[in-house]
Amino acid sequence: MVNHPVKGWIRVGNSYANRKDARCWVSFVRGVWHGLMTKVVACTVVWRDGKPDKKSRDELDKKFNLDIPNTKN
Repeated sequence: MVNHPVKGWIRVGNSYANRKDARCWVSFVRGVWHGLMTKVVACTVVWRDGKPDKKSRDELDKKFNLDIPNTKN
């Protein structure tokens, strides 16, 4: 996440399966975004009956700007 001067904290780049992999990109992101504050943020998705619950869907959509995972088998 980068603290954008106008938009506030926004997700940049890909999502990663674990904090260690995401952390490896922080120095690169700071360089590209010219030293803006960055942070690694975790997202825990709660699944109910094979689908993410409402809170998880809202967080993925609003906070992380990610599409809801496809749950079709």
